[in-house]
Amino acid sequence: MSTGTVKFFNESKGYGFIVEDESQNEVFVHVSGLTEMVKENDKVSYEVVEGRKGLNAVNVKKVGADDAPAAAAAAAAAAPADTSSEEE
Repeated sequence: MSTGTVKFFNESKGYGFIVEDESQNEVFVHVSGLTEMVKENDKVSYEVVEGRKGLNAVNVKKVGADDAPAAAAAAAAAAPADTSSEEE
């Protein structure tokens, strides 16, 4: 699975482009390849398939920012509780 950043996505026309993190190449994405709606600058993961006119991103889903609240909650749960008291 590849990761990248949405460079452009036109909701009314249903297509856009993702810039791949590793190569900086642009990959075409059609609305039919999305698992959730995306917008410009969203970090995404996706699979690349050969389309009629070149490479297409499919199974596109957002990563990173949506995971932050869950990651913060998990970190807080794992941190030791502060049991010290300032009043003695």
